[in-house]
Amino acid sequence: MASASRKRDREIRISKDKHFIALACVPLDALSFPYSRDLDTENVERLRNEFRGNCFSEKEEHHIPAIISMEDYDKGTLLLRDSEKPLWDPPTGMKLRCLHGKHRVKAAEGLRSKPDRWLVAMYNATIEEIAQTDLMDGYDNSHKPCDDGKYYYNIKYHQRRNDIVLAQWWRARLKTSDGDAMHQLAACHGSYDNQLDSLHVIDALYAGFRFGSLKRLWRQRCPDELRDNALGQVRQFFYETVFGGDTSAMKRFDTLSLKHLEFTAPGACKEDNRKLSGKFSTGEVFSGFNEQQRRQYFNKICEATRRMQVPSLKYFFRNLTYFETLRNCMMRLLVPPGKSETEYYESKKRRSWNEEDKATRSLFANAFVHRGGQCLVQIDDYTLVRVHVEDRDKAFDIAYRQLWLFAIRNQGELPPCPIRKTVGPTGDPANKVVLYEFALLAQKLGFMNATIRALLDPLHHPDRAVVKHMLESTRKGYRYHDIEKAISVCLDQVNSAVPAPVDIETDECALEDKQKVKLFGRPLIEHAKADRRLLYLHKVHETSEHHSTEFISSYFVARSQYFSWFGDSLGLELNITDDLPRVALRDSIASPIASERLRRPAEEDDQRAEPQPVDASTIPDDADIFADSDDDDYLAENVRVNQPQSDSELKLKNKALGEENDALRAKNGALEEEINELRDKNSALEEEKSELREKNGALEEDDDALRRERGALREEDNKLRNKNTALEEENDALRRELGALKEQKSELQEKNGALEEEINELREKNSALEEENNALRRELGALEEENNELEQTTTRLEVMIEGLEDDLERLTPGGLLPELPDIPDGHSPSTRKDSIKIVFWKLGSGNDQYLPLGPGFQTKGEAELFAAHLQRGRNRLYILDGDETPCELVAPENLRAEMLPQSLDIFVVPDNEPVSNMPSAQRHSAATMHDLMAKRARRQRRRFAAEARIFARNQKPTKWGNLVEPSASDGSGRVEINSKKTQRRRDEEKVRGRLKKQKTGHLGPGGKKQNTDHPGPGPFSEEEEEL
Repeated sequence: MASASRKRDREIRISKDKHFIALACVPLDALSFPYSRDLDTENVERLRNEFRGNCFSEKEEHHIPAIISMEDYDKGTLLLRDSEKPLWDPPTGMKLRCLHGKHRVKAAEGLRSKPDRWLVAMYNATIEEIAQTDLMDGYDNSHKPCDDGKYYYNIKYHQRRNDIVLAQWWRARLKTSDGDAMHQLAACHGSYDNQLDSLHVIDALYAGFRFGSLKRLWRQRCPDELRDNALGQVRQFFYETVFGGDTSAMKRFDTLSLKHLEFTAPGACKEDNRKLSGKFSTGEVFSGFNEQQRRQYFNKICEATRRMQVPSLKYFFRNLTYFETLRNCMMRLLVPPGKSETEYYESKKRRSWNEEDKATRSLFANAFVHRGGQCLVQIDDYTLVRVHVEDRDKAFDIAYRQLWLFAIRNQGELPPCPIRKTVGPTGDPANKVVLYEFALLAQKLGFMNATIRALLDPLHHPDRAVVKHMLESTRKGYRYHDIEKAISVCLDQVNSAVPAPVDIETDECALEDKQKVKLFGRPLIEHAKADRRLLYLHKVHETSEHHSTEFISSYFVARSQYFSWFGDSLGLELNITDDLPRVALRDSIASPIASERLRRPAEEDDQRAEPQPVDASTIPDDADIFADSDDDDYLAENVRVNQPQSDSELKLKNKALGEENDALRAKNGALEEEINELRDKNSALEEEKSELREKNGALEEDDDALRRERGALREEDNKLRNKNTALEEENDALRRELGALKEQKSELQEKNGALEEEINELREKNSALEEENNALRRELGALEEENNELEQTTTRLEVMIEGLEDDLERLTPGGLLPELPDIPDGHSPSTRKDSIKIVFWKLGSGNDQYLPLGPGFQTKGEAELFAAHLQRGRNRLYILDGDETPCELVAPENLRAEMLPQSLDIFVVPDNEPVSNMPSAQRHSAATMHDLMAKRARRQRRRFAAEARIFARNQKPTKWGNLVEPSASDGSGRVEINSKKTQRRRDEEKVRGRLKKQKTGHLGPGGKKQNTDHPGPGPFSEEEEEL
C-alpha cells in the first residue's frame, strides 16, 4: 500500500511538472469555476475573516490551479516576464477553467480593498486525469466540506475508479467515529451502501447525508421500509420522474436547487408552488438549464408531489428518529415486557440470525396466518370490515400497514419499556388499554405469537386491572366479601359504555398553520390529535383527486412520511361500502370466573373468607372472557362504606397500620442510604468543583496572558498596517514606473520589429549571395579546367604556326607575307563575293586585345587571317563581343580551317540578312567548316600568292606591319615587312598572361556559352597541312 502510494505521488508530481505552464496574476473576471461545488456562505465568511489584513493571494495554499491549452495561452499577453508575479491578460471573451477557488474569490470580492487579480497556476489542458483530480482535491486538507455527503461521495467515487490511495486519503480525514461508521457500512451493511452509492450520478443528492445517523439506521432492522422504499424513492424521484434517465442533465443539478426543493410539495401546496415557480423562472433553481427546460422540470415536480413531499437524504435522515419511535411501538408485539431485543433474539436459540431474519417485516410475516381469503380493514377505533383478498402477500401487506398506522395514531401512548440494571423507578410506562387494543387488533388481523398471547391473557386484561386497582385504592385497610364478584360487577358497567360521537368538524384544513406544521419528524400534539381520525388505511390510500391547499397540512406531512416508508400503492383498490360485514374490535369484557362467583350461594358470602388466587390453567381455551353479568346490586353492596364496630376490627386495623409503619421504616432506611449516596456524590462534586475552580484560575491567568498577547498583536497589527500603507505607496510608484516601462517596451518592440525585418532582408540577400558565390565557384572550377585545355591547345597551335610561317615564306613572292592593313571598327563589309565577315570577343571596351578563337591567336590580325581561310562565299561568321553586341570585320583569307578550336560553335549568316537574325542562323561545328574549306583548298593555293601581293600594294601601312616600296638599290622587288618574330612572341606571351588571369569560355550569340555537345574537328588533312 505504501509503495503504491509513493508511486502514485511520483506520477502526480511528474505530471504536474510536465504540464505546468506559468504562475501569473490573472484578472478576476477571467476566472470560471465549472468544477467547484456550490457556494457555502459559512465557508465564504470564514475565508473573508482570514483574508482581512493579509496578503492572501500570495500564499501558496491560496493559489488557484487552472487548465488552459497552449494555443489559448499564446493568444494572451504576458507582461513582466522576469518578475516573480508576472501579469497575464487573456484575449477578450476567454475564461480560465479553474479547478477550485470559487469560495476564495467570492470572499475576496467582499473585502473593502477588493483585489483585481489573483495568482493562478496554469497547467496544460492535456494534463493526466490523476493529476487533475489531485489538484481539485488537494486544497486545504484541514478544511471540512459542508456536510458528510462530500466525504462519502469522494470515497465511493475513487473506489469505483480503483484509486485506493485517494480513497484512503479522503477516509483519513474523517473523525474516528465517522470512519468506523463508514467501515461498518461497507463491511456489514453492503445493501445500504449499494443503495446509497446508486445515487452517485447526481452528487448534489448527498447533501444531508449523516454518518452519525447510520447506527440508528441499522438498529431499526427495517430494510424493506428504509432501504428499498425510502432510499429507493429518492433515486426514483430524481432519476426517473424528473430527469427521465438523462445523465447529462443529472450532472448539471446542483445542491442549491436541492435545498430549495426538499420538504416542499408544489403540487399540493399553493404557497410552495408560487415560491418555486418564481425561482424556476429567474433561474435560481436549476440554473444549469434554459427557461424551457426549467418549466418542463417544474411541471414534472408538481405532478409528482400531489400526494407527497420531495424526497431527499436530508428528509430521510430527519425522519429516522420518528421512524424509530414507531418501530418501538411495533416491537411491543414481538418482545416480551422486561426484555431487550438482544435477549429476545437469544431466547429463540437459533444458530445464526442474518439481517433478513431480524427484519421487522420478516418477524411479523412469520406470525401471520391468512384466513381463507378474508382480510379485515379497520375503519375507526372500534370497527373493522371484511374484504376479500386471495393473495397471501397482499393480505399480509394490508395487515402489516394497519399495525404501523395504529402505531402512528397512538405513538404517545406506547413508549418503549425501559430495561433498568440499577435501582430506580420500575414498571411499564405504556397505556395498558392501548397496548391491549394493539394486541387485540393484531389478533383480529391474523397475527399471533407468545407476546400477543400474553398481552391478551384475561387475568391481565387492562379493564380488570383498572377496576381492581380502583376497588383496592378506594378503601385501603378494608376487604370485600368477594373481590372477583365486585370486579365483575364493575366490568359490567364498563361494558355498558357506547362510543361517543366524533367531532367531524375538525379536518386537516382547520389546523393549517405554516408556522407550526413540522415538515419532518414527530408531529405536534394538537396536529396528531386532529389527524388521528384520518390515519386509517382506506383513507390514506384514497384515489380521489386531492385538492391543493394554501399551506402544507400536518396530515399531508404524515401521509408523505407513510408513503416514503411503505409506498403509495397497495396493489389493489379498497372500496369500503356500507354493505360490507362489520366486526367489532372489542367485545364484552366480563370474566367467566367472576360470573361463576356471582352464582355461588349467599351463605358462602357470610364466611367472609379471603379471596383465593385463580389458577390460569383452569380457564378453558374456549371460555368467553367477555361474558355478561346480571347482578347489578352486588357492586353497591360491596362499595358501601362500613364503619368499624369492635375491638377486633381495631386490632386488625392497628396491625395493618403497624405493617405499613414497618414498610415506611424500610423505605426510610432505603431513603437514608440514598441520601448517604447523594452526600458522597455531593462531596465528590465539591472536590470536582474545587478542581474546576483551580482550573478556572489557571484559565483566567491564561486569559490574562492571551489578552496581553492580544495587545501585543494589536500593536504589531498597527505596525503592519503602517507598513502596508507604505507598501501601497511604493506599489503605486512601481505601477507608475511600470506604465513608463510599458511605453518604453512598446517603443523598443517597434524598433525591434524594424530591426528584425532588416535582419531578415540581409539574411535573404546573404543567402542569395552565397548561392551566387557557390555558382561562381563552380564556374571558376570549370573555367580553370578549360584554361588548362586552352593552354595545351595554345602550345600545339604555336608549334603549328611556326610551321605555317615557314610555308608562307616559301609560298609568298619575296619569301614573306605582307602585313595586312588594320581595318577599323564599324568598317562596312566588302562587296566582293569572296569576302568573309566575322565577329570577335573583345577583352574590354577600348581594348584592341581579343580572346583567341584557336591555338596561337594572340592578336586581332591573326584571328582575321585565320577567318579568311574558313569560308569563301556570301556567308558571314558571328560571335558576341564583350558588350554583348555583334562586331563585324573584313578579314583576309590566308588562314587554315584546321586551326579552328574543336569546341567552337560558329553561326553562319547569309550576307543578305541583318545581324538581328543571328538566332535563326545555321550553327556549324569546326569539323563541318573543315569539310567546307577542303573543297576550295586547291583553288585557293593558286590564287593566294597573287592576291596577297596585289592586296599589299594597294593598302596603306597599318599596325600589322609597315609596307615599303621596293628599294632601288637591291632591285629585288620584294616587300619588306618590319614586323619581327620577337614582337609576335611578346604578343603571344601577353595574351597567355591574360588567359591565366581571366577565366572565360567560348560564347555564342546572346552571350550564352557555346554548346560543347557537338564533336570537335578531327585531325588535319594532308591538304591543310600542306597549305
